[in-house]
Amino acid sequence: MEARPLIRGSLSQPAANFMTKPAREERFVETIHYAMCPFLSIKQFVFLISLIQCGLYTASVAYKGVSNNGLLAPQSDALFDFGEKYPYYMKYQYQIWRFVMPVFLHGDFIHLSSNLLSQLIIGSYLESTIGFINFGILYICSGIGGILFSSLATDSTSVGASTAIFGLIGSFASYLMVNWKTLDRAPDQKYQIFIFLFLSLLLNLSMTSSNTKVDSLGHLGGFLTGIIMALFLGHVLPNSDASSQKYQKMLRILGIVLTIVYFVGGFVLFYTLRQPNM
Repeated sequence: MEARPLIRGSLSQPAANFMTKPAREERFVETIHYAMCPFLSIKQFVFLISLIQCGLYTASVAYKGVSNNGLLAPQSDALFDFGEKYPYYMKYQYQIWRFVMPVFLHGDFIHLSSNLLSQLIIGSYLESTIGFINFGILYICSGIGGILFSSLATDSTSVGASTAIFGLIGSFASYLMVNWKTLDRAPDQKYQIFIFLFLSLLLNLSMTSSNTKVDSLGHLGGFLTGIIMALFLGHVLPNSDASSQKYQKMLRILGIVLTIVYFVGGFVLFYTLRQPNM
């Protein structure tokens, strides 16, 4: 997929015209699509990952039936068998798939719905700017980074794509920071991005389910992972300054180094000093 700049206007190329019909000729579904997810495509990573999450949620409910822990919530045993975050087994039984699988699992229907809504709105827009591969790397690594961070700090079990979603939000924060001076030439666009970032955080915090499987520390870890990974996966606006290319190169190197330190350091700490309880 062709990558687009993160913002539209004088500092970037115009975004593609996704409005293909007059308003009076739109169907309801098309109106919702244009209003909430105008860049969403069935070929996007975020769409494909959403389908997988829906499939695994359905499978987890069908596996052992519905529990009383929420609306159409899977049984706790089912979430355990499917690979929820469980630090004790991740360390002592080396069940490393539990660093990944929680991103694909959800505690109940509300948990799933709120995460799908958030990631389709935020993710489809972000993926249209950085491309399929970069977005996929950012999404999965943010999810793992959030789970790792949480596993270092708590013994609780958890599931949910929120760790990855907060990584996407963190990438917007990173974009705003690295392009802050360049965006001075277009203050309206800077404020638009800031408001979008704030509303994205507010949306995800307000839509967080009360289900005990939700992991606030995982959200923080995913957010931090998204910030550092966006330094080399994100979009840096062109600058007429001769040092612009050097600046971009330094950011990429910094992002790669910080990412390596974060993951290597985190896993070393987890498998050496961390002593999780069952």
